[in-house]
Amino acid sequence: MTKRGELELTKTVAPAAASTLRVKRVNPLEHEADLKALMSANGIEWFGDFFDRGYRALVADGGASWVGFDHADRLQMNLTQFVHEFQFRGTPLLAGTIGNVMVAPQYRTFFPAFTLFRRMLSDTRDRAELDFVYGDPTPGATAVSQAVKMEQVGSLDRLVLPIADATLARHIAARLFARAPFVLGDRSAPDVRCYAAAGSDLQGLESPLGPDDRLVPRHRLSMLRRRLHGFPGSNDFVVELRWNAAATLWDALVLLRLAADTRILSVLSVRRRSDIALRSVIPALPAVARRLGAYRLQVETVLESKMATEFRSLGFRARGDVLPIFVKPFSPAGHEAVRHVAEWELTALDVER
Repeated sequence: MTKRGELELTKTVAPAAASTLRVKRVNPLEHEADLKALMSANGIEWFGDFFDRGYRALVADGGASWVGFDHADRLQMNLTQFVHEFQFRGTPLLAGTIGNVMVAPQYRTFFPAFTLFRRMLSDTRDRAELDFVYGDPTPGATAVSQAVKMEQVGSLDRLVLPIADATLARHIAARLFARAPFVLGDRSAPDVRCYAAAGSDLQGLESPLGPDDRLVPRHRLSMLRRRLHGFPGSNDFVVELRWNAAATLWDALVLLRLAADTRILSVLSVRRRSDIALRSVIPALPAVARRLGAYRLQVETVLESKMATEFRSLGFRARGDVLPIFVKPFSPAGHEAVRHVAEWELTALDVER
């Protein structure tokens, strides 16, 4: 007999015979050792550090984990729901983002994962705290997302612009490509300032500033520290754009991170006045990337969005690293946001892996 609030699943998962899994919503802080052991045993060595720097804030923000226990009360499955904040058409929204999904090898059949996802969606609906749930499942989890009646609304991909290269011929070609945003974009800011994020006031990154008709994420500093190892570190930079050089406040703010090994500079967060288009912000970034020694400038976003269209129209090209985006809305505001995925301004910060 299962405890109240748990779901029993019986499924033949190994040649031996049937095993029983109990699935329930838990506070992950109360299962720290078991979660770390599950991830480590399955090759996710970075999880321990990730848990230590982010899971306490995750729980404080309303996040939780759904786990599966076997007949001996050993933790065999995990799915974590992170709470992300957005603003759309003047309305604040709360979304649950699916991440850190792991199933022990002996339970990697369809029905244990199906039960895990279904229970998460059922509990989320009953608690009525979130406007929608979304995730970017791997190919193996796509069938499960479809089975629990999540809807695919688009795809994530990396959009890349060459900046420089180690070889002369490719360097020349990259420099030509890097001029595309300047040539094709709108008038950029005459005052562009780039400085290290470490030791700087980063409060401006927290506000979801942008056009009113866009779904703009809020990037709390606690969320940035969880998502970005060592943030703010020596490879994190903030770019301020001012159309009036004498102005005290910036008109647009961009967070960048440079991967030292690959020299790829990623656009992670964009904040701007509601009347400023991305086409006016993007042209300033190639010159910044070149000064920082980057070979590539990239952004990860929704291919079907206007944000992707604006980057692609200025020379950025999709790399084909596509992951589908599945969503499940729960509130009227959530349904409205999901119906307008073209207005989403997601980046790599807004998905959980």
